[in-house]
Amino acid sequence: MKDSSDILMTVDRQGKIRHIGDLGMALFMRQPGDYFPVICRYDGQVQSLSLNAYRQHDTMEFWLAPMRDPAGDWDGFAVIQRHTQAPPEATPSPTPAWTAAELRSAMKRGAFFLVYQPEQRQKGQRNRAAEALLRWRQGDGCILSAGEFFPALEHHGLDVELGWWIIDEACQQNRRWQMKGLRPLSISVNLSPAQLAHPELFDRTREALEFHGLPAHYLQFEVNARCMHGDGYADAMILHRLKHLGVRIMLDDCDNSQRSWHQLLLWPIDAIKLRAEAWNDTLISVARGLGKAVIVQMHDHPVEIDSAYQADAHQGDLICRPLAAEQLASILDQGGWAA
Repeated sequence: MKDSSDILMTVDRQGKIRHIGDLGMALFMRQPGDYFPVICRYDGQVQSLSLNAYRQHDTMEFWLAPMRDPAGDWDGFAVIQRHTQAPPEATPSPTPAWTAAELRSAMKRGAFFLVYQPEQRQKGQRNRAAEALLRWRQGDGCILSAGEFFPALEHHGLDVELGWWIIDEACQQNRRWQMKGLRPLSISVNLSPAQLAHPELFDRTREALEFHGLPAHYLQFEVNARCMHGDGYADAMILHRLKHLGVRIMLDDCDNSQRSWHQLLLWPIDAIKLRAEAWNDTLISVARGLGKAVIVQMHDHPVEIDSAYQADAHQGDLICRPLAAEQLASILDQGGWAA
């Protein structure tokens, strides 16, 4: 059987099928009025479900993801086939433009620094958050964004070493803001695939939090599809350890893809972040049913989202460009971006 994590069907609270895809049709349709059991696994629990079917098929395992209506009431669930094989790996990046020596030299002279892009929260929400973004100041004063040079860091195996500095710097800066009397906010740090798989991630994170006296819930790690290794179960284990420590986890660049569905249902995610143009009502409904917050990125052009499921926050250059630590502190001090 072909592996897929597409939604096979959605079922309302009365057990009636509201939507069924082509794969769901092939699996479940047999004869009108006939039923056969499907074994569903959700949140560590094994649940049985009888679905109307036309054609006989062996019993299989599926994710059973709850769905909610815009008011937050339970409105049914989505049946999503569980992975039995690893989703395809991401395409490797091209040869980098910088050598390892050039990058190490930049690290030693402190040419890398962080800027912070705040989230604009919906009214009534007290939590404030910003994402720490890496920048590189060149000798001529030109500043490069992470997308321009981070693939080179990964290629030369320097992303983990610099990643430890990013975690430490983000914790230290957040604590500085708190010591100045600013109302606390959560800072997001992006993890690279190698960093997520590194055996020191948990200890390094705990040490940074303890050294700077920052409560763990003010740190959030952002992970995306590239961060998944194999079937993602080993990643889930370390993410669960970080969650137990108190760190929040966000699934970045979430979309209606096989890998994103697998991560959303397997990993201990607190929130998803997606581009406005990647908005998908079924994806959002399932994310809401799982209790995840939703952050929408808007960068190049405004996008109208015709949906009853509103985002909890917006982020991106159309909302606010990344700011230096002092600039963000000034905005926060004046009450900007506050709930």
